[in-house]
Amino acid sequence: MQKIDEAIQALEDIRNHNKANLAKKYSIELEKWVNVALNIINDSILIKPNAPVGDDNEPTYTAPSGVADIECFYEKFSAICEVTMLTSRDQWFNEGQPVMRHLRDFEKRHKKQSYCLFIAPRLHQDTVNTFYNSVKYEYEVEKQKIIPNRIAQSSIIIFLDN
Repeated sequence: MQKIDEAIQALEDIRNHNKANLAKKYSIELEKWVNVALNIINDSILIKPNAPVGDDNEPTYTAPSGVADIECFYEKFSAICEVTMLTSRDQWFNEGQPVMRHLRDFEKRHKKQSYCLFIAPRLHQDTVNTFYNSVKYEYEVEKQKIIPNRIAQSSIIIFLDN
């Protein structure tokens, strides 16, 4: 229960830009604590963050470009998780195409049903609309399964699941 409370508090601190309780940049902390949260849910085969880590196994930076932030493997499906601290129109510009491309690349490598959980402090309407188009219509000839979430929604999911 302590790790759940710690993860929820860290996600709240990130959402509220409360730097006092955080060791690193918000973006690095967001990837770290979403990874912790996904592991707390505890129904996966493997949760694989792509961020580089130091000797202490703590992330030193965010995942490199060209790959998903976190890859998740389950018995019946797989998923990626993409996180961002961007909230303005830059969110759409910097995350829209790359997130959809990361999901498509992941789908091609793993032949299971694949999803993308996208997490940000707030969701910009242009980002939501872009993801909606890939879900409702298509991205590169096939529909995608992208679930945009605010950090606050993600905290509730962790709490309710445990």
